[in-house]
Amino acid sequence: MILKEKLPINEYKIFINKLADIASQISLQYFRNINNYNIKNDSSLVTIADKEVELALRKEINKQYPEHNIFAEEYENEEIKSDYVWYIDPIDGTHAFIAGKPSFTNLIALSYKNIPILSVINQPFTNERWQASYDENTTLNGKVINSSNKSDIKDSIISTTSPYLFSERGEKVISNVKNILAYQKSGGINFGGDAYQYGLLALGYIDLIIEENLKPYDFVALIPIVSSSGGVITNWEGEEININSNSNILASASKKLHKKTLDIIKQI
Repeated sequence: MILKEKLPINEYKIFINKLADIASQISLQYFRNINNYNIKNDSSLVTIADKEVELALRKEINKQYPEHNIFAEEYENEEIKSDYVWYIDPIDGTHAFIAGKPSFTNLIALSYKNIPILSVINQPFTNERWQASYDENTTLNGKVINSSNKSDIKDSIISTTSPYLFSERGEKVISNVKNILAYQKSGGINFGGDAYQYGLLALGYIDLIIEENLKPYDFVALIPIVSSSGGVITNWEGEEININSNSNILASASKKLHKKTLDIIKQI
């Protein structure tokens, strides 16, 4: 990605890590220390950690960059006319958080003119922080990482958050891709992980992720992480995704693997 304007990206990198530190502190305060939750109107779950993380990050952004927009999961968003938008999913993987599984993450991203320019996937319990921007490679705790570059579906490790989140078409997509895999005894698909699985794709352990019905705060932070590691992330039509994209996501470890999977999706 080439931006014509010169942005103060180093300043934003320092700030996004400050936000991730705040998210870590609050998340760890409640992780495996509280098991109460509420069910929202959309039948999803929410905990006190979700709300406190988001409120804390909103407060910090409003203090540092009051002219920036914020788009987050738990609270209403105020529309400000700005080219900059911060995207926050305070606890991505709330089910995992409630179950005490260390695969939840804090997702934070910054977009400029609808283009994601900087993001982190933060896992506080395991102390893992993926970071990427338009001008740098993806790093995990400061070390540059790369996707596996695998090109064949049959040899790939495939993942998705849940089999219950797919539409009828999505079920056919995941089934047709799964049936190509060389390993079938265990079912062929890894379930769970939410945003954490995209970090693992950038790290070279997962090769292909197929998901449906994600919201912008679910996927904006994933775009720099995957694409700056050598992977590819698009919608199911193969189009580059940004904040205005539809919610069906395909992430792959290489261009060849991505194209082969897209060919299968387009036939359904």
